[in-house]
Amino acid sequence: MGTPITSKQRTILDSLIYERLSSSPANKVLIKGLVNTRNPNLVSVLQSNRAWQEDEGNITAYYLVKSGSGTILAFFALRCGEVFQNVDEELIKEAASFRQNIDKLNGSLDEEEKRKVLEQVSVALRDGWTKELADYYIRKSKRRRRDAVLDNNKDNHHVAKAFSAVEITLFCNNEAEGVKEEWEAMNLPHSRGISVFWHVIVPRIQAVVGLVGCEYLYLFAADDEADGTLVNYYKTKLQFETPVKLGSNKPSFDYGCFFLCQRVNVLLRHQVEFYKNFNLDVADAV
Repeated sequence: MGTPITSKQRTILDSLIYERLSSSPANKVLIKGLVNTRNPNLVSVLQSNRAWQEDEGNITAYYLVKSGSGTILAFFALRCGEVFQNVDEELIKEAASFRQNIDKLNGSLDEEEKRKVLEQVSVALRDGWTKELADYYIRKSKRRRRDAVLDNNKDNHHVAKAFSAVEITLFCNNEAEGVKEEWEAMNLPHSRGISVFWHVIVPRIQAVVGLVGCEYLYLFAADDEADGTLVNYYKTKLQFETPVKLGSNKPSFDYGCFFLCQRVNVLLRHQVEFYKNFNLDVADAV
């Protein structure tokens, strides 16, 4: 636990400038000086003509985070996406089996057959199955088969549920000479990445939620460390999770990366806690 952010600290964070990449021609020159030895490919993406064109065309929103002096401290990119839950074929099979056994009990069975079916039904009931739940999965399965016949677009991916989301496609610090020192001179208790995430990126997500429905924020983490350093950072410092039953379409750019996400409503609660416990004990400071 810690103490709340002070007015002076908030003023320092509020002094950070964020702007779209293509909002100023001067940014074409500024981004040439970006450096990040751990993620040079992310820097290359931002410096490419494609990034500028995508930002101008509102395909992906590329943001530069600058200090009051105009130094680029970090950059990130956001775009609309989707998180989904795949159809669980095993659940459908279990539903069909349970419903068949219920129907068998209403038919003619000898004592031995009835005993076996009752045992199977008892196990299913302990696992939470009901006739209503089984019928729900069976109806969904039938609708999916009908949809596969009616839908001429074979590229459509049939899923159980889809959730509106925003993807962070880039998130990277600038390691150019003097940038780290400029950040440290601000004398804040949190690292640059953590501060930019909670004070700059999350408010952009809040703005999105104020306009359209958005349930999740997600990303693909390019973690090449054997101990999963980057993934652990996203989980412990930025509160992302490795979902058990959720996924998203993974483009070739993100092959080899780890899918992480979190509910937006939970994210906003974590942001409140971040400010509430901004000044941590020395042992917990980052």
